[in-house]
This record gives sequence, structure tokens and C-alpha cells, in this order.
Amino acid sequence: MQPNGQPGAGQQPGSVQNQSMNGQAPGMPAPLPAAAQAPPLKQTYEAALADYNAGRDKMAASEFQQVVTSYPYDQTAGTAQFYLGEIAYRQKDYSGPVDAYNAVLETFPGNPQAPTAQLHKGYALLELHRTQDGIRELRQLIQRYPRTPGASHARSKLNGMGVRMTPR
Repeated sequence: MQPNGQPGAGQQPGSVQNQSMNGQAPGMPAPLPAAAQAPPLKQTYEAALADYNAGRDKMAASEFQQVVTSYPYDQTAGTAQFYLGEIAYRQKDYSGPVDAYNAVLETFPGNPQAPTAQLHKGYALLELHRTQDGIRELRQLIQRYPRTPGASHARSKLNGMGVRMTPR
């Protein structure tokens, strides 16, 4: 390659001989800079959980979102998604948790947080005055996870509302 950046005699643009300054062949993806690589899963999740428990919701949400984005197929992403819903619920943004809890229930139905996600989704729907949707969600929770604490809470909530456990 000539100093002006043009191929030298006998070199074709894009050929293996025509390499960039860092030795990377054109057309090959450049290595990601360190800042663009995924952060360590365990450390990021633990930092997010610590921030969540300390009430630093904005920081925790950012860290949980990083886990979901960087490790979308890991079970930890399901738990991080659950906490994103919890943060929105805690801030009384009831439409946000519905979407976050749906992501847990649809993508990670075996996640240990799934019953609580469904319970809190039902509560969020009730807060949004979507009563029938909330009732349906609580009933589905009781059917899907009958022996969980979440199902017990759902039964209590439905009883308190004067709603039958099963539809007619």
C-alpha cells in the first residue's frame, strides 16, 4: 500500500494484500473495543441487585438492562427482566411492568421469578383499571403455579375482591 492509502502496483482494492493499518484484512469485522464488549454477567447482575436493594432504581435499571441486552438467553436475563418490572412497579409506572413481566413469562417461563412476575402483572393490570385482565392473570397464576406463594396471594386478592377462583 502506498503512503497515500492507495493500493500499490499489483494490489487490488479489497485484496488480502491490501490490509488496514492494524493488520486487519478489509471486509473482516474489526475486533470490538473493550468498552463495547459485554460486561461480566455475574458482576453486572450482582451490582444491579445491590443498587436495586439500596433504592438506586435508575442505576439498577441500567445494569439490569445491560444484563438483558448482553446475555438475552441466559436465565439471569429472565431475573433481570423481572427486576426491571419491579422497578417500574415500585415507581407506580404500571404499564412498564406489564411488558417486563410478559417478557419473563413468555421467554423464561421456568424462571424462579415467573410466579411472582405473573402475580405482579395481575396487580399492575388491576392498578391500570383493567380489572378483567388482572383477574384473568391471577386465575392463570393459580392454575399454572398452584402451590406457590404467588398463587396463595392471588387467591387472597381474588377473595378480597369477591371474585370466584374459577370462571363460570
